[in-house]
Amino acid sequence: MISSDEVNYLIYRYLKESGFQHSAFTFGHESNIVHLDVNPSDVQTGSLINIIQKGVLYEELEAVITKEVESESGGLVKSINKSLKGGKKRNEKEVASSSSTSSGTIGTQGNISSNSTTAAQAPLTTATEIASSSSSSSSHSAPQVSNSQQFSTPPPAEKTTPTTALSSALSTSTAAPPTSASTTTATAAPPTALPSQPSLTVASIIDEKNVDVRSENVLVLSGHGSEVFMGSWNPKLPLFATCAGDATARVWRLQPGPITSKIVSEAAKQPSVLKHTSIQGNSSTTKTERAKEVTAMDWNGSGTLLATGSSDGLARIWDAKGNLKHKLQKHTSHIFALKWSKSGDYLLSGSADNLAIVWDTSSGTAKQIFDFHTHPCLDVDWRNNTSFATCSGDMLIHVCELGKTKPVATFSGHSSEVNSIRWDPQGQILASCSDDKTAKLWRIDSSKPVQDLKGHDLDVYTVRWSPTGPGSKNPSKPALLATASFDRTVKLWDTSSGNCLQTLDRHEEAVYSISFSPDGEYIASGSLDRCLNIWSVKDGALVKSYKGSGSINDVSWSSGGERVAVCCSDNTVAIIDFRM
Repeated sequence: MISSDEVNYLIYRYLKESGFQHSAFTFGHESNIVHLDVNPSDVQTGSLINIIQKGVLYEELEAVITKEVESESGGLVKSINKSLKGGKKRNEKEVASSSSTSSGTIGTQGNISSNSTTAAQAPLTTATEIASSSSSSSSHSAPQVSNSQQFSTPPPAEKTTPTTALSSALSTSTAAPPTSASTTTATAAPPTALPSQPSLTVASIIDEKNVDVRSENVLVLSGHGSEVFMGSWNPKLPLFATCAGDATARVWRLQPGPITSKIVSEAAKQPSVLKHTSIQGNSSTTKTERAKEVTAMDWNGSGTLLATGSSDGLARIWDAKGNLKHKLQKHTSHIFALKWSKSGDYLLSGSADNLAIVWDTSSGTAKQIFDFHTHPCLDVDWRNNTSFATCSGDMLIHVCELGKTKPVATFSGHSSEVNSIRWDPQGQILASCSDDKTAKLWRIDSSKPVQDLKGHDLDVYTVRWSPTGPGSKNPSKPALLATASFDRTVKLWDTSSGNCLQTLDRHEEAVYSISFSPDGEYIASGSLDRCLNIWSVKDGALVKSYKGSGSINDVSWSSGGERVAVCCSDNTVAIIDFRM
């Protein structure tokens, strides 16, 4: 039997897998599943959908056998399909989720294969439909079905302990998910809000064979036991850090040279593993270690310290060798964002508990707690060594300063939760993006946005400034802003005029991450379609493309510009050798 806590965990995982990241964190916080003793790697992708599908199918099959419903009624499943086909209104995030999975099916190992219907999208086939498609049978026997549709009466459930109930249920439900075409014959009504694919421009008509990254230019790093959320390049040392749902961060040593040379590949096989566990219980007999997802990380400017944040609300500071220096304990829920100050004296964190906290990194204590938001604090970014901005699900952006008990500025122009914020290289203009499909530019001396960037058709998930323009390392080049959206596109904007300069539209699903090259000449984008695309900023041409085996959560460019890292949902990290 599955407990209510374990059902909550399955719902939490479904929300994450469907792209509702903020809803997932909020639900996890309110349902207190952070204290549930479940190893995320034991729960396979799509588990909730598989369990629901099989449960409803068995219920319908039993109803047909016992004649409790008329065969033409279809029962619960048909009513669900009828509701779906009837055009019942879905909110924008459901549309985004449907679009982000419309060309892939979640398999038992969490990979996404293209050109098939997802379990979440396809209406369920009823037991009466199975019966009607079978050969003739007597009125007192179970309907005959084809080999690809056979269902046997489940054996009596074995007794399980509470700690193993979820694993037992999932091992049964995901062992053979329904993948045959016959069990997904009906199709859901396509999302009407999904934008049509733009026509190809001259810049986008390219020879695909020339842009594909060759295998000899890719190093795949394996070792994580669950999906890899993000990565961070050390600014000074040949190190790349990753964090994942397996309660670890890993620091990989990547030597200079060809990416697949023996020296590079051998050194990368032995990463430092930074384990994240929390002790629960007071007595020696009740103390247990519980693993927590590692959800945020950042290196300091000198490359000597790495900060990580996890789903138990703890932030940790490690040295470059992987030794734990400090545990920062004030947050009570998931940490969404961590940023070092430019001087390295302070660490800034934002959490699902609505708080932003500035930490003194020399002592590991809280310097000041900022309790201004009424919903989870989703992102943070330093303006200078003492001032920073925070954004939240409450649709507000606060500019705060150390030593002050109220925000020095508050921006309230967005009409939905604000997902990401970034200051320009000079710290004069703040860029924000939101589920309201817009990005906005703000100045601290005005309560209204100086630019309102409209053009995306769905939620704008992330925003990044180019490393160009005044205050950057490339001051002679014009400053640009990039936005990435669930509508499958990346847009480049002229921030002075607010005009969209380029729309990069070769992805097939939601784009979650973008990163500029250090010289500002290229931008990399990663999508749920498993593709890393590298584009020319100048003309929007696709210059390199790599397709991995899992959806892409994060892309990041090395400080030297010669490598791009890709963090994937299939537990792997790919390092791409980029040399034009």
